[in-house]
Amino acid sequence: MDKQTVLEACNRVADVADLPFYTELVDALRGAMVALTASEPTMKHYPEAVARHEKAIRDAKSCIKRIDQDAA
Repeated sequence: MDKQTVLEACNRVADVADLPFYTELVDALRGAMVALTASEPTMKHYPEAVARHEKAIRDAKSCIKRIDQDAA
């Protein structure tokens, strides 16, 4: 799935769910996609890859938490 397809799908979901922060959700999903699909890092770049993964996970968790709070 390419970036444009992911962005369009996220925008449709955000529109249907009436999410005021859909850009944050899209950014978190984009970060996760980039982190998870990046080429395998060399040992030199391993700390950077770990940092990207950790940031993607934090951003996604934050968005999910906000969605859950809005749904409650």
